[in-house]
Amino acid sequence: MYTDAVPPVWDLPYTTTRRHISVDLGGDVLEIGDLYCRLAVDVMKVGTFSTEDAASLADGEADPYGTDQLGITWRPKDHHVVLVDSGRVVAHAAFLPIEVEMADERLAGAGLGSVMVHRAFRGRGVGQRLIKETTTHMRALNRSYGLLFCRDARLGFYERLGWRRVLGEVTVDQESGPIVMPLFTCWRSFDGGTPSLTDDLRLIGLPF
Repeated sequence: MYTDAVPPVWDLPYTTTRRHISVDLGGDVLEIGDLYCRLAVDVMKVGTFSTEDAASLADGEADPYGTDQLGITWRPKDHHVVLVDSGRVVAHAAFLPIEVEMADERLAGAGLGSVMVHRAFRGRGVGQRLIKETTTHMRALNRSYGLLFCRDARLGFYERLGWRRVLGEVTVDQESGPIVMPLFTCWRSFDGGTPSLTDDLRLIGLPF
């Protein structure tokens, strides 16, 4: 049954693209509507993702992460997940083991970062698929929670995927000394037993 309502792509079991179909009938145009078609996107976990790989994915965008103006030094990641369409990498995310301190307690987790989707594939469910697949790999580290940093424009995206905002102040290391993270920080539990990361946090090491 056709409907003009847009289905939320995070509820679909696959990545989709939206195409509006119309037919020219000799001067009269019949508007059929929007069809949602499956994208043949493969998921791969790779050992490395070089600067050249990132530049290829950015495809000319000067600041694809939107964070260059912050002047933050970021930590290299250990694990990389890519989505591939017809042999071409169209999305990438990375993660690594981390530790934070909260209320004098040190907690072991996994940090998610370097999330990028090629601009031609945005708005087609690729980002949701990327985060879901990467989260699955993060759980394999047997850490109790995940942590990420994001701009305000992306906060709602992560919240819809089960991440929650850290309301306390988050401090991270830089070469010049500790700073308060100017981006939003989000977290999610992997084991159900992690204390809520709602208080002030201190990330051990550089942000990711």
